Amino acid sequence: MRHLYTLFGSLILFFALFFFTKNQYSHQSYPFNWDEVDYVEATHLGVLTNSFESEGMDLISYIQLGLAKKQQDKQKVAQIATNLPNESLDPLLKRHLHPTLPIYYWSFFTDSDAIQEQNNFRWSNIILGWLTAFSFIISLWIIGKMTPSSYFYMCITASFFITHSLSFGSFGLLNYHVFHLLASILFVGILIKYIKEQPTNINSNYKYAYLLGVGVAILFLTLEMALVVVGGSFIAIILIGKWKILIDFSSLWRAVVTFFITLLIFWTGAIMKGAMIKSWLNYAYRIFGDGNAEYERVSIFHNWIELIKTHPILFIFVFLSLAFTLYQIYKKNMSLYYAVPFVVGLIYAVAMTPFMIHSVYIIPSLGMLLFACGLALGGGKINHYFKIGISSLLVILIGFNFATTNFNAQTQRTEKERHNYMSDFKTIEKIAENNNTNQLNLITGAHVIDYYTSLQDSKELNRCSISEPSFCMRKAYQYINIEDDIKNKNYKMIAILKWMKYSDEKINLLKKIGYQHQELKFYDVFYLQDN
Repeated sequence: MRHLYTLFGSLILFFALFFFTKNQYSHQSYPFNWDEVDYVEATHLGVLTNSFESEGMDLISYIQLGLAKKQQDKQKVAQIATNLPNESLDPLLKRHLHPTLPIYYWSFFTDSDAIQEQNNFRWSNIILGWLTAFSFIISLWIIGKMTPSSYFYMCITASFFITHSLSFGSFGLLNYHVFHLLASILFVGILIKYIKEQPTNINSNYKYAYLLGVGVAILFLTLEMALVVVGGSFIAIILIGKWKILIDFSSLWRAVVTFFITLLIFWTGAIMKGAMIKSWLNYAYRIFGDGNAEYERVSIFHNWIELIKTHPILFIFVFLSLAFTLYQIYKKNMSLYYAVPFVVGLIYAVAMTPFMIHSVYIIPSLGMLLFACGLALGGGKINHYFKIGISSLLVILIGFNFATTNFNAQTQRTEKERHNYMSDFKTIEKIAENNNTNQLNLITGAHVIDYYTSLQDSKELNRCSISEPSFCMRKAYQYINIEDDIKNKNYKMIAILKWMKYSDEKINLLKKIGYQHQELKFYDVFYLQDN
């Protein structure tokens, strides 16, 4: 029976990975979006440039610049900017203020050809999905709970998670949250092992203190939301009554030193250039100083209600597993540490709620919660046939989803979407090339157009305000209104993404100036005739 657990668990997991791979491959040709091209360009800067933040500003200059911008002192901003590195080469900005570890991973997938590189990067996400599924098993092994039956139930849970539509969507595009998902699952395994070993063997626990330090560092190397995971861990430790761990300084100083050494090795600029602090300061300003304007359209309760309505089985499984775990802990049939990944996962979900413009933002939370479910299912004292029944339902659901997925239709939709985007890009390229003047191209998402076409050095059109878009450009670390430059016809072509929602007044202004209008699938293109 023990061998059957291992065999069937492995077979189900590998089938799930086949399903995951086949599904993701059907979206393989989807072109990079705005953020993705930035991440790819950050990767092109090189591992050392990203690690040392060699083209980025120092922390003091960053604070001075931020204060000047907060005071709306444009003259002082311009003065400070004259002594700063080229903003377009700043690796931290290219990474959207995120850490470096994903960049190192993506570095293995770069290519000189844009289309081949796109395919490579899409494959990188598939491989990352495999690693994430295996992280469930690795964390179970780290905890020391690897038995044939617990392995079987964790394989079922990992299979259910990796083949869920939320995972498909999250691994469909390049993003940092899926890296943080992987890091978070491994971290909660390390954390539980650290908690388990603390009261039994102090000397043995030192090695887990070192491991804990590495685990925390990996969290901070994948996403700035590591603060929430660590904070949630402190709360979990207190809730399960293991607060003495927090004052075990002989172990904690080892963990802290290991954390900083690991961070210094893999992200030297986080300490030498204050990159991590710059990231936190930026987010703090956007949330508290700027009234969270970027996420003002997020409806907290609506998002969760829609998620639960759309994915009822997932959330029923999580809530029932949580209730079962709490009951088993109350009955003293289960150790307190089983609650830890539930607590950390739920705290992460709550913390991300105000910013959840996409479900990928909470995928680390769901990963930790599903890991907790697998841990409870394998370790709980419950009727054997009941556990087999739950597992069978999950496997049937995976099989049903596989059987009802039309992979050919998905591929065709992706190819159609790709054709529409590439058609727009090629038309924009042709319009620009037909005008032989030395004037510049002004494009929303210029870096994406330049990536896929022969155009180079197109200028990025910014809208300055989400609610009232205007014609702006980023110059010397601030947004400058360039409407007068447009009126003077300094740009031979202006391409605007339709979802930027420019007013009719702004669009009519371009026509009045003398720009010809050509409507594409995703872009409105305005261009001057070459006289």
